[in-house]
Amino acid sequence: MSDFDTIQANLAGRIRTVSGFTVDNVLEYDNRALTKGPSRAVVLNFGAYHKIFTSYRNATREWMINIDLYERWTGQQDGALANMTTDRQAIIDVVDQWPTLNGTADVYRVEIMSAGPVDTFTVGRTGYIRQRLVCRVREHPAITSLE
Repeated sequence: MSDFDTIQANLAGRIRTVSGFTVDNVLEYDNRALTKGPSRAVVLNFGAYHKIFTSYRNATREWMINIDLYERWTGQQDGALANMTTDRQAIIDVVDQWPTLNGTADVYRVEIMSAGPVDTFTVGRTGYIRQRLVCRVREHPAITSLE
């Protein structure tokens, strides 16, 4: 059976394969990297959890992972938006290329299901534009009944 932290860490690893993203700017639960003023960053956070029982001892779990994409904004909005468009598409493409997160236990489908509006975000004196992508991860966990 997978757990959320394993799934999210594997998703972070896939995003780090995108050009320009590394362990320094793809983080889980941690916006502190933004204080260093990177030109781009991704922060992954827990979104939601849903379990659907399909029959006795058989279920589908859905994990939602929020992928917050940040692009540094220095006043040239067109350039920042162009960078966000490129990076957003690259993240969507890498998720599409790894639909089971490289065989993470019990995961059978990973997909970017939505993207929110672009807004502004400031850390200290550093400005960013930000967009949230919502990634849905589905898995078939092995359920052990105790009754």
